[in-house]
Amino acid sequence: MLERFKITGSSTRLGLLCREGSGWDAGVGGDKNESVLYRLDQGLRVVLSKYGTDIKLVVLASGTNNLHPKHGFKAKDLESWSALLHECLALASNAEVLVCDVFHRTDILDSVIEAANVQLKAVVNGLDARDRARVVWVEARHLIAKNMLVDHVHLNEEGYVVWDKVLWPFVQGVLEGVRGRRKQTVTVQEREKVVGTTRDRRDETEWPVLES
Repeated sequence: MLERFKITGSSTRLGLLCREGSGWDAGVGGDKNESVLYRLDQGLRVVLSKYGTDIKLVVLASGTNNLHPKHGFKAKDLESWSALLHECLALASNAEVLVCDVFHRTDILDSVIEAANVQLKAVVNGLDARDRARVVWVEARHLIAKNMLVDHVHLNEEGYVVWDKVLWPFVQGVLEGVRGRRKQTVTVQEREKVVGTTRDRRDETEWPVLES
């Protein structure tokens, strides 16, 4: 569930997929986890279930609007995020689910964001073996600088380009019919081995298709 890839990120490859109809942006921008769950209950689940056998990849990007500047996530926030993750798993029994980390913001300390991501990753690692094998935890927050935000939280066009480069190898694998199991965690350290310190030369860097 992605926000604004069809608007700010319209020039990216994921944005193009949405326009072509190969991908569907089911994002409910600005909402908390609970609001997304509500929309699923109010008909979105029924719509998505009709295409369950054709869904090959689900991208879950949620949680930032549940953060509190001082304490991060409360128990109820983790419960709602976990429920949303299980909904994604249930929508398509054979699809992989890419779970995105929560990005840094200008109104919340980086330490709070880091702690929140540790909590989300713990939820992922707490899945049973069958579900865990279908979920890939993807980190992009350390590649997206705060000058890539248009306000306190929303990405600008450059931010979406960077995020697209992180997500695209997985999407490309699905489009090419790659069925092998991918690595279960893609860390910023692994990404930095590729991009190195060439942040200013980002457009010149060839980002890899991750090994299956």
